[in-house]
Amino acid sequence: QVDGDDHPPLENARLYLTPRGRLGYMPQPQAEINKDGTFTMSGVTPGHWRLMVSGFGYVKSLSLAGQQVSPDDFQIPPGASGPLHVSIGVKTADINLTVTGLSAGGQVSVLVFPEDLERLGTGLERVAMGGSQLGIGGLPPGRYRLLATDVPSPWILQQRPDLLKAIESSTQGVDVPEGGHVSVTVELVSREDLLRALAEKE
Repeated sequence: QVDGDDHPPLENARLYLTPRGRLGYMPQPQAEINKDGTFTMSGVTPGHWRLMVSGFGYVKSLSLAGQQVSPDDFQIPPGASGPLHVSIGVKTADINLTVTGLSAGGQVSVLVFPEDLERLGTGLERVAMGGSQLGIGGLPPGRYRLLATDVPSPWILQQRPDLLKAIESSTQGVDVPEGGHVSVTVELVSREDLLRALAEKE
């Protein structure tokens, strides 16, 4: 089901599973959603999985066989046949950013990522580039951290939870409400300061 009235047709979305904590390549079971909201996901092996949705929205809540589970990490036992009940949220939020410490005419990159680093890779990350005033939209509700830096492309950091943890003191936390707007002022972290924080980690 979709938690909201204004949304695209359900068949525009697709559900898929990604394995948690397994080494090597694992197939990602997928399912198309029918007009009535039903779906069938076959070829799922027992283990820990993460459920994600593509097309629109985000997985707001999930239950397996009538029990609430975390969409980010839940266990499918041997012989399980469902049902899976998925609630898709569509009420995303916007962040209006003001960056201080930026030289006149300077450019900044702002990396937004979930404070819970276990949720990296679930589509919650954003990068915005521009001047001292920036807007970032389409964020699911939750707790995030912001990094504003003059490093041209900070995307590589989101691949390294250990590095994000190392520079946590250089980032700013923000709570993003469902369907809301948040205004945040963040201080620029220079490339030199960022490299220094990473070097201290090493």
